[in-house]
Amino acid sequence: MKADKIMKTNPASLWMRISAYLIDILLLAVVMYPIRSLNIDYYSSFLHAASKSPLLAWNLFAISMITALIILFYFSLLEHKTGQTLGKLLMKIMVVSKNKRMTFGDALLRNVSKIHLIFLLADCLNILINRSNQRYLEKYSNTEVISLWAKSKL
Repeated sequence: MKADKIMKTNPASLWMRISAYLIDILLLAVVMYPIRSLNIDYYSSFLHAASKSPLLAWNLFAISMITALIILFYFSLLEHKTGQTLGKLLMKIMVVSKNKRMTFGDALLRNVSKIHLIFLLADCLNILINRSNQRYLEKYSNTEVISLWAKSKL
């Protein structure tokens, strides 16, 4: 569905957005499960890993960076190409640009906070504090998440 043809007046609810995000994270957890089988589960922190072996600490860091990049590119690439991730598709919501067309840079900027839960929570403060439908990075990337559900006529 083309973003140009969608009315941008129907923002997605926070619960729809959270549900879509949880679906995406669950999918990513399943896909990235083999990375967890590298016997690094025992070493839960860089400091503990570094005390055992600098090589182990480096491996833990490398795996963390690879995981963050996979997450970042999953969201950014799919939203740039289709406006939706699998979670957004299932929840019938979509990312649209307030400009004519969303660039990959816009998609990357709006998703950079998703590499870590702390960053994402800080990014979401705008939704809660200002009661807006945009995260901070969505404001800067000129994007918004809309619902594709047809408004019911009462």
